[in-house]
Amino acid sequence: MIPDPLLALRALVVADVDVAALAGTRVFAAELPDDEAAQMPRAAAVIAASGGPPDLGYAPLAHRRIDVRTYGETPLGAMELHLAVHAVLKSLRRTPSQGVLVHSAALDAGPVAMREPEVGAEWPFVFASYELLASEQAVA
Repeated sequence: MIPDPLLALRALVVADVDVAALAGTRVFAAELPDDEAAQMPRAAAVIAASGGPPDLGYAPLAHRRIDVRTYGETPLGAMELHLAVHAVLKSLRRTPSQGVLVHSAALDAGPVAMREPEVGAEWPFVFASYELLASEQAVA
């Protein structure tokens, strides 16, 4: 079974001191949980899959695009959390996490400061996309 790179990234981001100071453990893979959404807006991050380039063929490597949304009580708070998460992702170099060897995560687009239009409350967030390269073989 191929290990989940989103869970690996989440674990690495949550473990960062700067991210923890801003958002605690409110870093989520795939989507914002309903119980968390009820308490928004506040500092939180969501790391989600969003496609990617063609498969690399037989090589056991995942080359994927991931989207990161960082929320805050204010636009500046959302940007502050983005910068902390970005620093973690940018620093990754063959880093093992949750059974995944993460080779790199490079900023592909963004950051873009926005407001969440779908919830009616217009929560401030920052959107950024990254190109992720990770092993599809489990590591210890």
